[in-house]
Amino acid sequence: MTKFLHKSVLLYLLTFIFFSACEDDIEDNSGAFQATVQGVFWKANQATASVLDDGSLILIGADNDQRLILRTQSFLPNRYLFSSSLSNNATFETFSGNTQATTRPFQSAGEIFIEKVNPDKGSITGTFHYQTRETFSGDDFFIREGIFYEIPIVNFDPGLLNPIEPDIPPDDDDDPDDDGAAFENHFFARVNGNPFPPQIITVAVNNGIISVTNAVPPSMAPAMTIRFSETIGPGSFGIGASGNNAAFYTPGGIDLNATSGTLIIDSHDTAGREVRGRFNFRVAQQGNPVEVTEGEFAVRY
Repeated sequence: MTKFLHKSVLLYLLTFIFFSACEDDIEDNSGAFQATVQGVFWKANQATASVLDDGSLILIGADNDQRLILRTQSFLPNRYLFSSSLSNNATFETFSGNTQATTRPFQSAGEIFIEKVNPDKGSITGTFHYQTRETFSGDDFFIREGIFYEIPIVNFDPGLLNPIEPDIPPDDDDDPDDDGAAFENHFFARVNGNPFPPQIITVAVNNGIISVTNAVPPSMAPAMTIRFSETIGPGSFGIGASGNNAAFYTPGGIDLNATSGTLIIDSHDTAGREVRGRFNFRVAQQGNPVEVTEGEFAVRY
């Protein structure tokens, strides 16, 4: 028998075995997997977990109608955020296919907190919560007060908990700004309620002003630009027709200046040259105003 089940096979097997009832009572917190889903208490009949070949964790709980899948990039105790990684994700879905709510980087909030791995029982314990949008309706979707307690890990190997000496290759990179972490520039917004998805994201610094642009060549394609001071710090700032903080929507090669709006800088690492923020703004056009909402970006420059 292989040490770990293959990911795709695991999903199918677990889906079919979840319809049998769990012998232990949820109220005893024995093998518990439960949460408040859209304000309604939900609990799984049965739950199980597995550590995959790459060390990541997949945890699935289900009743006769619904299932919840949690994934983290590691099974070791830690906090795993949904906001910035594809490796950490959650999906709640009905077997009928009517509902599906999956976390997405930079568009969802929440975390999975692995509190404990019990090597004697081969089980895992923690909590979780998240906010995202339902796939089909686009409505806000909330899962709160989630817990998983002493969930059995399939084919658990206690040796996985032994410390591993890291194999660190020689550092021949002379770039002091490169910390080795994977990073991709991100930009998202809605224009009059419709997604303005990431296209080609460029960042420029000129005369102390950072410009973040999301566009596709040629120049006649839609584009959007956010500008702010290179020395800006965390906080909330107005966006207007003048000043360092400005925004432009370019639907057909002509920049339309934002007449009002808000720019929120969540973090700005000037040494590491990385900035994250959110925004909304309005372009006042007679008979055809443009409302940009749910804007967010994370870039290095």
